[in-house]
Amino acid sequence: MNMIKKVTPTADFFIEICVQVVNNLSGVYTVIKSKAPEIKKYYGENFYTVGPYYKKSADVEFEELKAPNQINQLLQDLKKEKIICHYGEWLIPGSPKTFLIDPVKSFGRLNKIKKQLRNKYNIDFDKIVKKGRNTEIIKDFEFKLVWGDILTQFIKRLLLLKGFSKKLGVLQFHYSDPSALLAADLMENNCKVGLVATSHSTRLGREIAKNNEDLFSEIKKAKNKPKKISNRRIIRYGGKTLYLHDIESLLTKNVDVLTAVSEVVSSETDYIIGRKPDIITPNGLEMESFPSQEERAVVHLNAKERIYRFLDAYFLPYYSVDIPHSLLFFTSGRYELTTKGYDILFEALGKLNEQLKKEEYKNNIFVFLFIMTQESKQANEEILENMAVYDAIEHTASQEFPHIEKRIISSLVYGHEIRKDIIFDEHFLIESKKLMLKFKRKKASNPPIYAFKGLGTKDPIYQLLLKCGLDNKSDDKIKVIFYPAPVSVADGLLSMDYHEVMAGMHLGIFPSMYEPWGYTPLETAAHSVMSITTEISGFGKFIQKISDQRKKPGIMVLKTENKKREEIVDELKDMMYWVAKLSKRERIGKKLEARKLALSADWREFAKSYIQAHNLAIERCQKRQRKTKKP
Repeated sequence: MNMIKKVTPTADFFIEICVQVVNNLSGVYTVIKSKAPEIKKYYGENFYTVGPYYKKSADVEFEELKAPNQINQLLQDLKKEKIICHYGEWLIPGSPKTFLIDPVKSFGRLNKIKKQLRNKYNIDFDKIVKKGRNTEIIKDFEFKLVWGDILTQFIKRLLLLKGFSKKLGVLQFHYSDPSALLAADLMENNCKVGLVATSHSTRLGREIAKNNEDLFSEIKKAKNKPKKISNRRIIRYGGKTLYLHDIESLLTKNVDVLTAVSEVVSSETDYIIGRKPDIITPNGLEMESFPSQEERAVVHLNAKERIYRFLDAYFLPYYSVDIPHSLLFFTSGRYELTTKGYDILFEALGKLNEQLKKEEYKNNIFVFLFIMTQESKQANEEILENMAVYDAIEHTASQEFPHIEKRIISSLVYGHEIRKDIIFDEHFLIESKKLMLKFKRKKASNPPIYAFKGLGTKDPIYQLLLKCGLDNKSDDKIKVIFYPAPVSVADGLLSMDYHEVMAGMHLGIFPSMYEPWGYTPLETAAHSVMSITTEISGFGKFIQKISDQRKKPGIMVLKTENKKREEIVDELKDMMYWVAKLSKRERIGKKLEARKLALSADWREFAKSYIQAHNLAIERCQKRQRKTKKP
């Protein structure tokens, strides 16, 4: 990607609107949050974010403040109309001024909003989302639908205030967001602000890929023979897909500038929605927020030691295994077996396991599967018991260490022979033997695959792991830990922050078959950890342009286009094998390469593309205004 020269915004103010503002609902949240400090540098105090009010997340990430006089008067007027709007700061780096609008008291408008959708935009919500099915999803849709409607009332009146009406401004929208209603309304009234929308993916494209249809071959063929995707086909993927597709289409038609987060998404949006994005606005990270070069070695070592401690408790009660000299691999993401490429990963791991066993590979590779599911989960009681005994052993030993030290010193000073019965207290020996017997009680079975309960043996991932021979037998060189719950300091098992865990790993593997951008391999590399992505992903294509893949740099790109499944599996297996055989010195070199490549995706560079989009939107907005003034 060519570096963009310095850009200066032509807009006086910028408002970013999204349901993910102060709400960690998807990867778009990471985009907006990590981008905020850099955007603040361009717009200063004239940078605002707007989202719906969710009390649970607002209590943690939002500080309510007294609004300036004009804005405060607007909020009071809206309150009389039962539209409750909170003003304050989003508690993230950059601290943008934020409006959170609570739609709860406006639900009486729901039927009116649905009627408007039907009559004005030909979107029939009730036909698309049938009552009695997926009640929670329907309620969430209705919540966002009402928010999208009252957002229109709020923004239109905000733009009339003196601090906004006489200035040039840009409104930024994001795909699958009911704020599309606002964009359509503003465009219909030829608003005096530039309108920008960003496509992070398309709902329909995601569903096509999820159903194992070759979306990318379909797109390539469509370039020669363009054809509109029929509603009948869309409905096949469910009412939710049709509804979100219609919202995306509505937004696309009603903005001055359309952007996409990668070339992959640009082609997809052009094919699915029928408009080619004007500018690519790739996803970056605020690299200054990651550990410095001096800190990284310490962070990695500390995190690795804590992970090894967890593995001690997880595996040692069942059989002896050399954990401190083992490698740590991981993958993470939504529970999408094929689009995230987990099926390919498991097959590759199964083949690697057999190869390493034949070669009598001296180490082990522990693979963490941080794959999120919607079901409620509880930590596996068996693992909790193991960890409790491990903690007891650790506590007992640490209590005795000072006494052991004194006895050794005393023996040396008095010239006594250093003997077990002198160094160790009899009570300690008895208690430690009890704990040791308790810890080693499960020799007859294998360690569990699940770190948490709740999914059961019929779970597709569990079944596929068994099919691939990944069942944690003592002679396996690849051992897996399926961790289907968010990693947190309060999860009772690893008890670490996700980024801490990531920093302690040796390799992150993300073989996605559908990935509009791909934050996880980028975040992994930002922590100076090697990662694998695919050429189908937006990030993978970006890395291919800035690296020599023949030299296997710190971020490796798995070739997937025009390849048979077996070829992809074998290439991934070979990549992981290559990492497994690296010396410690070689691994350190590759970690530095990974970090260097990740620095190329810094928001300090990527934010410029957003400013370009904003400037283009102002230019097109002014052109719209001139057209209407002509007689």
